Amino acid sequence: MKNMKNFAAQQLSKKQMNNVKGGASANCVTTNPQGIVVASFKLNYEEGTEGSLQGIVDAVTPIGCVTVCRRA
Repeated sequence: MKNMKNFAAQQLSKKQMNNVKGGASANCVTTNPQGIVVASFKLNYEEGTEGSLQGIVDAVTPIGCVTVCRRA
C-alpha cells in the first residue's frame, strides 16, 4: 500500500506530462482562397508558446492561403 500512495503522490499534470514528452503538438491545415486543402501537417512546439505559434505559421503560409492550427 505504501508504494501505491507514493505513486499517487507523484502524478503529473497534463502540462507537466507535455513538458516531459517534449512539448505539445498542433494539427495544422492550409487552404487556398477557394477553400481547398493544399497542405496539412502536425507541428510540435514548446508548452506555453502558443501565442507565437500562429505568427510563425502565417509567415511561411503561401500568399492568399490560410493556415489554421488547433492543439492536438
